[in-house]
Amino acid sequence: MNYKTLDPSAPSPSQPKLEAEFETETPDINWLLPQILGSPAYRVRLSAAAADLFSELQADSALQVAAGQSIQIPDHLGVGTMPYGHLPSLNNAREELWIPALELLLHSLSHVASTANTENDHLPPIPADIYVPYGTDALRSLRSKSSVNGEAFKQAIACLVHVGWLDLFPARDMRSPYIRIKTPLYDWMNTRGLVFDGHPSLALHS
Repeated sequence: MNYKTLDPSAPSPSQPKLEAEFETETPDINWLLPQILGSPAYRVRLSAAAADLFSELQADSALQVAAGQSIQIPDHLGVGTMPYGHLPSLNNAREELWIPALELLLHSLSHVASTANTENDHLPPIPADIYVPYGTDALRSLRSKSSVNGEAFKQAIACLVHVGWLDLFPARDMRSPYIRIKTPLYDWMNTRGLVFDGHPSLALHS
């Protein structure tokens, strides 16, 4: 399947699209996987994909220009906005923090993409949503459960929202905000062998 990598020359909106309206039906929102399972071959592919994604994000000129910009999402009432975080400057980003964060994110997203909808291999699964940590306590919990740096994880999501590879939605029912896979990211993961039947998982929610 053809896919689009991040294009440094492509224009990027000054503010990511906000998903301000709630859907008429509650989507099947998944929980972030707390640890990475799978065969050695899968884990090698996952590590390589995380490293590639980190390099592509670092090279994206639109992200470089937008460093420091706030990512806003609607509040739980849908009448205002609240900050999710800021786009980081990736020039000095610490690879030892970002790669594990991207590995866990890609592992969780590819698991959802592998299991949410198997009727058509050429379409992104619908829905393909995952709760993501937001507040200080949630980020600390992420670190204690998965040994992943919460701030790097959050910044990675902000970057992927900005380049149009993820949508970010407000919290529901007193839970965390959640993300949805968009077609470019689905295609990107698929070409790297991360989306497949029998994807390994150990779902954990709290």
